Amino acid sequence: RDRDVTGVQTCALPICAYDGTTDANANLFGNGVLTGVNGETVDLSGSGVLNSKHVGTQSFANLGTLALSDGSGAASNYTLVGGIDKVTVTPLAITVSATGQGKTYDGNTTAAVTLSTNGVVPGDTLSFSDGAANFVSPNAGSNVSIAVTGITATGADAGDYSYNNTATTSATINPYV
Repeated sequence: RDRDVTGVQTCALPICAYDGTTDANANLFGNGVLTGVNGETVDLSGSGVLNSKHVGTQSFANLGTLALSDGSGAASNYTLVGGIDKVTVTPLAITVSATGQGKTYDGNTTAAVTLSTNGVVPGDTLSFSDGAANFVSPNAGSNVSIAVTGITATGADAGDYSYNNTATTSATINPYV
């Protein structure tokens, strides 16, 4: 009698970091080795297609090229059935950096910064803004530290990323002429 190996795996719920695709590689499931009846194993290879690319628990839209082959057990004793297993897609961790803009002394600590990041998946819609940026001192000087707080992301793919909500940078406060 054929056995369903979907749901019988060495890891309870495969986890992968967001990559902007719906691909689910066989290695997510116990490194491509599934445990079946009486501890025998079968190998899983190929890639399936998830219902969504976004962060969360995703089910399979289709099995794609996922296929079983013999391990310690015969693959012919098992079938692959979709819709039971799910993959948890976790946010992709990125770092938001700030670049300070110089200003002329005006007696306050308000600063202007530009936020940037590396690692955003090409084609994703995502932008960052800060809640506040302040020099640590209002006095003229070179490389005056700036504390940036309240960094937030907006856009259709903002929920697919984790990022820092503070940053530090520096800029020059020129003397008032």
